[in-house]
Amino acid sequence: MPVYNIAGLHVFMEPKGALLQTRAKKYLARGRLTKEQCDIIIDEHSPGFAVWQEKYKVYSYAANEYAWFGYRFYSALPGYGGFFLHASAIALDGVAYLFSADSGTGKSTHTGLWMDCFGQERAQILNDDKPAVLYKSGTFYAFGTPFSGKNDLNTNIGAPVKALCFLERAQDNHIERIDGKQAINRIFTQMIHSADRENMETMLSLLDIFLHKTPVYVLHCNISRQAVLTAYNAMRADEENDKLQQTIAKL
Repeated sequence: MPVYNIAGLHVFMEPKGALLQTRAKKYLARGRLTKEQCDIIIDEHSPGFAVWQEKYKVYSYAANEYAWFGYRFYSALPGYGGFFLHASAIALDGVAYLFSADSGTGKSTHTGLWMDCFGQERAQILNDDKPAVLYKSGTFYAFGTPFSGKNDLNTNIGAPVKALCFLERAQDNHIERIDGKQAINRIFTQMIHSADRENMETMLSLLDIFLHKTPVYVLHCNISRQAVLTAYNAMRADEENDKLQQTIAKL
């Protein structure tokens, strides 16, 4: 039975195209589960897939299957306390940093530089383009998924989210922390918007919690190793300061 464990959820899908078959292999679930026992069922025989194929008929079956199955998976996440975010997610020392921006800004290049700076012993790419973010026991986690854009850069693990950072290209590197009101429009443009009202309301409620719990930054950068250090040092310094303020508040 083709069941996959993606972001801690059991997903039933039967990919026929080589693209999704290959990328999903490392997410195959252990043990035996029936289709009916799965959290998410993605069926190629759904009328929605036929409509998608017709709309994007210039693309191959494999490409359309990969894109549509990914869309169906992410669209189901709000029902399980999660949401899709267009970002490159990297785990460093056991926590996740999410870097979001419009396509072509340099997310992948930036997180690739984090890998160069910190090495594979400390850093892993969770998902280079489309991490799943889920709220579990009061903590948001970023997970790898087989749906990671044009590059097959993803790892079948999750890590608690430490910070979200939006990238903007600039000649000089500097970073600023922004509040939830400043972040809402930025993050909203990097998410899937559902036509289902209940689904959308659930996602917005999750997003509100996420922005209250997660430090958000804007990094103005030139895509260099120095940009990595600018981001890392600022976010770590804020983390230590936040811990200190929490300690003081308890006194």
